[in-house]
Amino acid sequence: MTYDLIFFSTNKFKTKISHLCAVSDFLKFSNHSRFWRPYYDEFSILLPLLQCCVFRLSTFNRLYHSYVGQKRLSDLMRESMANDPLAPVLPESHLKAMDRRVAHILQTVRSCERTNGPQLIFHDDLMDMP
Repeated sequence: MTYDLIFFSTNKFKTKISHLCAVSDFLKFSNHSRFWRPYYDEFSILLPLLQCCVFRLSTFNRLYHSYVGQKRLSDLMRESMANDPLAPVLPESHLKAMDRRVAHILQTVRSCERTNGPQLIFHDDLMDMP
């Protein structure tokens, strides 16, 4: 759901991805139709998150660090696609849209946290990993 907003995907898709996979690797497995309309954000994609207010801690950590860390999601994407023969694969407007959408997701999580408290919204899936 959160990745659907970042990539503006209103249709569901299936991918097999290792839990060790980086965010930029995830994007390479998604199909090209995800990146369109960089100036429009479809917030209805976040309704399940707002209704349930449950979020995997590992997903939150990855999104949070890709927003406030040394490298934003757009930087990671730019680097991962730099050597592609078709570079630049995505225009700057699409990369900026991804960062903006990550901010919207984090705001939604923050709203849930204020309402329910962190102990109720975060599922600590990090303890489940070997």
